[in-house]
This record gives sequence, structure tokens and C-alpha cells, in this order.
Amino acid sequence: MQGRHILPVLLLLLASWVHGQSTVRGRVTDATGETVPGAAITVQEDATVRAVTDLDGNYSIQLKQPGTATLVITAFSYQVARVKVEPVIGEVLTAHVELVSESAELKSVEVVAKARRSGDTYLERLRANAPASIDFISRDMMLKTGDSDAGAAVKRVSGVSTVGAFVTVRGLADRYLVTTINGGRVPTLDPFTNNLRLDLFPTGLMDNIIITKTLTPDLPGDWAGAYLSLNTSDYPEKLQVQVASTVGYNPNSTFQDIVSGTTSSTDWIGRDDGTRAIPDGLRGPVEDYPRFVDPDLYQQLSVLGLGGFLQQYGITPSTPGLSGAHAMNANPANTVQHLALAQLGLLPPALLYDPNAVGMAVDAYNDTYNLAYFSPILNAGLASANRKWDNSHWRVGTAKGAPNANTTFNIGNRITLWKDRPEPKELGFLVGFRYATETQN
Repeated sequence: MQGRHILPVLLLLLASWVHGQSTVRGRVTDATGETVPGAAITVQEDATVRAVTDLDGNYSIQLKQPGTATLVITAFSYQVARVKVEPVIGEVLTAHVELVSESAELKSVEVVAKARRSGDTYLERLRANAPASIDFISRDMMLKTGDSDAGAAVKRVSGVSTVGAFVTVRGLADRYLVTTINGGRVPTLDPFTNNLRLDLFPTGLMDNIIITKTLTPDLPGDWAGAYLSLNTSDYPEKLQVQVASTVGYNPNSTFQDIVSGTTSSTDWIGRDDGTRAIPDGLRGPVEDYPRFVDPDLYQQLSVLGLGGFLQQYGITPSTPGLSGAHAMNANPANTVQHLALAQLGLLPPALLYDPNAVGMAVDAYNDTYNLAYFSPILNAGLASANRKWDNSHWRVGTAKGAPNANTTFNIGNRITLWKDRPEPKELGFLVGFRYATETQN
């Protein structure tokens, strides 16, 4: 019996609660009359009361408190609108809202980017627009092939071959080639060739290698084979370290007996440990080294003790018949020589002008006092110096061939200098090292 009285009481309370609220409805549009879906409506006096417009821009909001209320309508790209309403309790109030568009002026934006010169796409576009015939190899391709130096990489270009570390393009080499790095011409290390050893440059420093095969007005005109442009990478934005290593095996030489000279313990770094050094006592200016002497007749007679005799008659090293001659002759005009023969006891003074006696004396002198006689005397210092050299270090022998190896190390970075100054400076560096050893058979 009591349950029958509870239900009417609850219905009465619900009716009184609904009758104590007011409803505000409306549509939100813009200046052109288009509806604005998704606009948020909140009550400024009670933030817990809110609503959102539907796809047609309609909204409905229930106000709990009597009196004036302020509706705040917000939507993207529109100015915030505020509308005051005074609904009556238990009634529905219609309030349409028109939003005003909010305009903003965007400042200009400049996007700066560098072309990726190490890719095939950039180089293909360069070749398509180039007025000359060019070929190239990119850094991307170098990474795929594993070439460690520019000499090994460039030979993969069509028409290019290498002889050792030197390049030949379409059969033309030496004076027909020009090599540049970043546009700057590189002088050759060999004065007898115009070619450059490309194995000096690690591929880790290269963005690309471009080979121009036909002349254009912007290039020098002293080449006919090819114009090689080695273009290095830009400085990295942050620290970048690259290490690459390759090992090669040649069945004809690796771990096989090969012809080799004596090696020192430091040959692997390109320096001698002293094995091939100049012996003690021979170091010093080159002009102080002993030199081979092939004596002329004046020097020979001086060694034989006739220096005073020659000076007695006013005979000097420049006297005709002695200067420049290395052997006696039987010419009757060479009286000075004949006097020396007489002084040596090879020619009797009474036969000074006897052709037969002079001829025999000349033959006797030349057979006895030749280079073999004077060299041990005059070249004793040279012979002594020669004995100081250990020729075993210069002899050819055999050795075990080592595997071919190639290692490159590249490091680059950018450093900001004078950070506390109004205009700091940026320092960039890119350094590459390469070590290679190769056995050829």
C-alpha cells in the first residue's frame, strides 16, 4: 500500500524539477548564412553547462538558474561571440547567433634546402641539362660497390680505365687530362706527367665524381681527353665518423712466395726503421761525399812523384799534352810527355826523339800506370765508404705475400666559435685518412 504512494510522489518531484528549468535553442551561422557545425556553446556563469552544434548548426542548452545568462560561442576561424539571454523558467527561448570570421595575415616563409649532390637523381638531372657530354659516379654508387678510393671508383664509368692509380679516358692519358677538386686545379706530383694519382682521395670525402668529355666555354682549353671534377661533401651538421675496411685475396700472391726486397719493421707505415739508412761516416752534405777520380796525366805524374819536376819546368795542370789526357801517346809534339817518360826511366834521354824508343816507352807506361794502378790510391776513400754499406739489405729475395687490405677513416663536424659574441662564427672540417697495402704479381 505504501509503494502506491511513492510513485506519484517521484513523478511530482520530477515535474517540479523540469518546470524549474529553462531551455535556450538556436542556430549558429556565419555572415553568409552557412551553418557552423561543431561550435562550442558554454554558459559564462556556469562552466558546467555546455553544448555543441550539430551538422545543421543547431544547439540546445538547459539553464538551471533563473535570471540573465551569457552564452559564449567559439568556433575555429571565427571570433568569439557572447550573447545575453533572459529565459523564463519552464519556457523555451530561441537565440540565433551569427559568427564573424577571424582573419589572420601570414608572414612570408622562406624554405632553404641544399640539393643532395651525392644521389643519382641529382646527377641524372645535371647530365640531362648539361651542354656537354658528361659521365659521373655518385657517392651512393660508391657505397654500393665498396670502392675505397677515387681511383677504384672512377674506373666504373664508361670509357674510363686505370693503369695503376692513373686514369685513361677513351685511350687518352697524361697531357690530355685535367683533374680538379671542387673546381680548383690540382698540380701533379710527377713533373713528367699531367695525370694525378686518384688513390690519394678516399671516397668517404666525395659527393660525386663528374667526368666531362667535351669542351665548353666555361672550362680550360688545355685538355682533350677528359676534365675530371672531384667534388667533396659538405661539412656535416653534427659529428660524423665513418670507418670502412676491405680485405682482398689473390691466389697467385697471397700467402705465396713472391719476389721481394729486404723489408724493415716500419715499412707498413711508409718509413724505414734505419735498415736502409746511410752508414755512419757518410752522413752530411752531398758535396762532402768521396767521388770517383779518373786521373789525367798531370795527376798521374804527381802521384808518381814527379810533381816537383813538373813545377821546375813550369808545367801546370793546364799545360797542353797533360790536361785532359788519361794515357801517354807517341806523338813527337808531346815533348812534355816524353820528358816525363825519361824521368821515370822508361825512355833514355839520348833517345828522346827516337820514334821507336818513344813508342816502346809509351806502351810500357800505359801497360803499367793505368786506372787499375791509380784507382786504389786515389779512390781509397770511395772504396772505404763503399765497404760500409751492407748490400744484403738491397738484395732481392723471396717473401710471403700478404693479403690486400684497405681501410678508410673519415671524420667531420661543425663547431661554433665565440658563442658569447653577437656574431658567432662557425668552423667546419672534414678529414679523411686512408691506409692500403697491395701485393701485385
